[in-house]
Amino acid sequence: MKVHVELFKKRVNWLTSGSRMPFGNIEERRAIIMIDTSLICGLHLTQLQQHSKILLHEQISKLDSFNIVSISDVCEQWSDQLEPPTKESLAEAWKWILHINPKGMCSLLESLHLVLESPAYDDGIYRIYNNNKLTLYL
Repeated sequence: MKVHVELFKKRVNWLTSGSRMPFGNIEERRAIIMIDTSLICGLHLTQLQQHSKILLHEQISKLDSFNIVSISDVCEQWSDQLEPPTKESLAEAWKWILHINPKGMCSLLESLHLVLESPAYDDGIYRIYNNNKLTLYL
């Protein structure tokens, strides 16, 4: 019993460390991360950017491919297709996240429409919003 409790504690510690603390664990091999960049989420933008950098290096770097979409009045994709997580693509994605400017309201429906109609969509869609909560849509 003691061994099982220790294994459970180890697993909980792992799940609450690094990028998994604010975001949870990305399960899919191909994922699209939608970042809410509306004015209301702009209050947390610096924290979101810091956590996103950790997410890129700890989890997205282990995926087969990824893309990032910013959600506000206008939805923008970092890339027009899913990209493999190379050193270069992760650096480009990080620079893109750093240049996000909060504006307007969150157009979740438009962003889901953009992602689902994209030939690049395959597996998981995650949305990061207020206080870095991560929601899986598909």
